Amino acid sequence: MFENFLLLRRIRFGLPCSLLLAAFAFLLALGGGVHADVHRVELKKEMDRGAKAAFNATEQREALAKAVLKEAEQILAGSLPKGRKQVIRDFLRDKVDEFVLSYSEQQYVEEKNTGVLSIEANVNTHTVKEHLKKWGTYYTAAGEWDYRLDVRGELDTDKELRLADLETMSGLRRERESGGPVFLLRPPEEEGGHWESLLMRDGEESVYLANNLDKLWLKTWSDFFSRKSVRMRVERKMRLTASGWTTSTGMRHFNSVLEGWSAKLDKAVIQSLEFAPGGLSGTWTVYTLTPAGLRNELESYIPSRGLNFSLEVENATRSRGNESSDKGGGRVIVP
Repeated sequence: MFENFLLLRRIRFGLPCSLLLAAFAFLLALGGGVHADVHRVELKKEMDRGAKAAFNATEQREALAKAVLKEAEQILAGSLPKGRKQVIRDFLRDKVDEFVLSYSEQQYVEEKNTGVLSIEANVNTHTVKEHLKKWGTYYTAAGEWDYRLDVRGELDTDKELRLADLETMSGLRRERESGGPVFLLRPPEEEGGHWESLLMRDGEESVYLANNLDKLWLKTWSDFFSRKSVRMRVERKMRLTASGWTTSTGMRHFNSVLEGWSAKLDKAVIQSLEFAPGGLSGTWTVYTLTPAGLRNELESYIPSRGLNFSLEVENATRSRGNESSDKGGGRVIVP
């Protein structure tokens, strides 16, 4: 609500009171709604002839995980290798209940001995994207990021394999001579002890503690990928101005269209709107990993509707090398 009051101050003044109230209501309307996409998937298995199709809860969950993976692939910029897709799907499966808003299913037999589970799932785009961001997957989809691993202690075979899966999920590739962050991993010295990590980057050291490897990894790297200097390796902040609407309904629709461009756009935040004789116009701050793709999408959508737009880069400095520094003291994050 407070943000909407701030936005209202940025509406062009000199308008009648009734129009200002209408503009305020319009801004409130822009903030509502949950964007979701519908994905249809099938799961098949061989059956005895004449048997009825019957899928258990585990198979149903697998089908839902396939639907969530489809949403993840739609969101991610870049083409994922088959092996990485499988690992990502395994991680997404654990949180299917958080991602799927609703679904319908149908079970039937095909060609006499093939059981088919057909599911149509409504998947929450925002929740999936936020999950991928925490893991780093969202930022590394177009190419892995290197880092240096230093293990202080012993890892058994299962933990070594799990560490490899965690790296694949996050899109991190270990290299001995990496100029990227250094991840020092210390397994617990005794049963039931804490896992500990130390992340070193640009002279800063951060310590993390957790009761298992998965939690420690997520805690460490979600903090890393949440930093602006890290995100700006691949993300562009831009200013989008569009104009020409004769009614607020058209502008509302355009705002919802922006929310649906999950592959071309991270997020769009409306900053101001203006009522003028030539129509309604608005300005958004947009964040994207694919500026050229976003511009192409806008060029396909806007002119054909009699609208105009401009898209300008706000952050001119962008590097695909090691992240720029976030100077600061060390930190300790505990469970």
